[in-house]
Amino acid sequence: QGIGQEVSCPFYGHSTEDIIHVLRNCPVTKEVWDQVVPLSQYNNFFSSNLSERLLSNLQSCVVLDSVGVNWGSLFRIILWHFWKNRNIFVFQGYASTGGVVRNHIGEWIMSFNHFLGTCSIFDAEVQGILDGLTLLKEQRLERILIHTNNLEVAQALRMNTLAISISALVRRIQKLLLQYKGHWVVKHIPREANCVADKIAKLVSADKVGVNVLTTAPMDLLDLIDKDKTNGAFD
Repeated sequence: QGIGQEVSCPFYGHSTEDIIHVLRNCPVTKEVWDQVVPLSQYNNFFSSNLSERLLSNLQSCVVLDSVGVNWGSLFRIILWHFWKNRNIFVFQGYASTGGVVRNHIGEWIMSFNHFLGTCSIFDAEVQGILDGLTLLKEQRLERILIHTNNLEVAQALRMNTLAISISALVRRIQKLLLQYKGHWVVKHIPREANCVADKIAKLVSADKVGVNVLTTAPMDLLDLIDKDKTNGAFD
């Protein structure tokens, strides 16, 4: 039990998540390599085959002048983090949450994600909403529309009496909304209209503590952002 047949990338849905995808070609992985691979080695790094690239980098004695670190040692550490994070998500079932803040027509403002560890699906969804409301608290917005594809969460947040909810997270959200002077609505939407938030949640690193805010939209999500806008979530 627990061994599934899903072979696609859990972050961006790449059709086959082979070793070279995990360690080099996944957009999450590539974003890191883009920042650390020496410019003189960049083209070879992304064009050579896996075994050649692994061996040459592991044996490298080059010292990166910018950080004063041996490239071979840095390469080993980065590979270890990639592999560890992938295994945490795939085998240990740890949860993460995330959300997107958009304007009234669905255009990107910012996004956020949060590695949670072990928790229920319900609590992960509620924590994401609480994180989003906390970020928006100082924005002085007059209208807030909360989207969730979890019907149970939507129903819990619509309750007017704090005592009804047995979830401390839900009660915290309700207290925040009671303090909010503007107009707010909780709307249940289908999962296919919430693709961006799902992907943002999967981009989180298990090494990061607290809420991670992304002020610019990842290039690989631009098509999904447009897809969410056309799925009726902002009608």
